[in-house]
Amino acid sequence: APPAPPPAAASPPRAKAPEAVGAEPPAQPQAQPVWLGASAPAAARPGAEFTARFAAYPKEEEAVVEAILKKLSPGSQTHLGLKACRWKPGTPVRVILAGRGLTVANPSQEFVWEGTRVLLDFDVLTRPDAAEGGSVLKFDVLIDGIVVATLRLDLEIAEAPRPEQVQTQTAESARTAFASYSSRDRSRVLDRVAALDREITAALE
Repeated sequence: APPAPPPAAASPPRAKAPEAVGAEPPAQPQAQPVWLGASAPAAARPGAEFTARFAAYPKEEEAVVEAILKKLSPGSQTHLGLKACRWKPGTPVRVILAGRGLTVANPSQEFVWEGTRVLLDFDVLTRPDAAEGGSVLKFDVLIDGIVVATLRLDLEIAEAPRPEQVQTQTAESARTAFASYSSRDRSRVLDRVAALDREITAALE
């Protein structure tokens, strides 16, 4: 019988790759400053509809946010920089709006903070049977079910706005007048003076 082949030589053990010493874990996103604000009218009649807006933004975008809010609702009052927080990109945020005498069509809204401005629109109806007087738009900001910030805007519910909410200009009518004329024009001037309001005292010369 032919001789048996020699046994195959065993493969040398593979050398293990050296483990990295002091390797750092992947960098985690850092929390960023976030500014909060809101926009809404100062007053509303019972049965009226309006839009209240919530804003979250980095400080450098405040001017842009203000311009957008004023363009969307020129008659509303804009309040920015009411609160400051620190959120990491990727943080889910919930905003809830409520108030006495108000019905909010979409009272709870969510977004994910990614480091750029966020605007939320809340459609609000002042209930027809709402009692006149002061109400408060209450924005609650939650992360993981925990309230991290609150914004409060006063709202006046009234059939007609208060005097301080209306810009008016008043002027008093003239109470005195001075007329200078020559003797030949006396009768014509007296006719003009007689045509003036009787409350005006005319001085003739």
